[in-house]
Amino acid sequence: MITFKTVKTKGRHYFIATLGDGTLITLHSDTVFKYGLLLEKTMSEKTYEAMRDDDDRNTLMQKSLDALAKKAMSRKSLATKLATTAKGSMLEETLDELERLGYIDDKAALKRIVEEMVACELKGPSFLEQKLAKDGFDSFDIKDALTIYTDLIQEEKIEALCEKELKALTRYPVSKQKQKLLTTLYQKGFDPHLSDSIVRRLIDENKASTDEDHLLETRISALKNRYDLKDHKEKQKLTQKLLREGFDYQAIKKKLL
Repeated sequence: MITFKTVKTKGRHYFIATLGDGTLITLHSDTVFKYGLLLEKTMSEKTYEAMRDDDDRNTLMQKSLDALAKKAMSRKSLATKLATTAKGSMLEETLDELERLGYIDDKAALKRIVEEMVACELKGPSFLEQKLAKDGFDSFDIKDALTIYTDLIQEEKIEALCEKELKALTRYPVSKQKQKLLTTLYQKGFDPHLSDSIVRRLIDENKASTDEDHLLETRISALKNRYDLKDHKEKQKLTQKLLREGFDYQAIKKKLL
């Protein structure tokens, strides 16, 4: 026989039970109330095993609800998150029950996630599509949900991201600024054609305020102590570095005479 000596609350949904041999076990509140464990109780080994099985189900359901309360998730993503804590067919049964109760609804979750991402994140549609596919949503549903991501919204986000990035690119010549902006936009999943058009315009607007001659002088001044400019090979190394940073070859050559 199994004896329960004490049962005390542990947080919002759980209790700590002390067995007759001093063993401590954590039980979900639904289990405690179903088996009347708030008072000292003795039960058979068979009933105890059934109780523990019930508790595994109650705990799994609670973990599922807690995960869904933190963020919208697909059924597949939730299953992956809980796979290490569920045993046998219990996980699929729990997911089926959550779906029946309306806690899992892939299309509704997808709609909410896309709306939040489009409203709050400087990420392009390709980035969102890949992320959502990785999170377990259906590819057809993803494409349908992303129809709210119009070209106008994308253009606004591209421009906002470029203006943000340009603040950190002031030490680079315009050719390097363009390269870095396009690379960033590609990595963020924005359309290449829209990106190129907007970057060209912003670079042209910014070009007038960029003194590349002064930038080159400043950069050479910062690097000159690392290279022996009297040595031809060292000078070539510096030239190659400045070329990689986007400076014009003729301008570099002139400055290093």
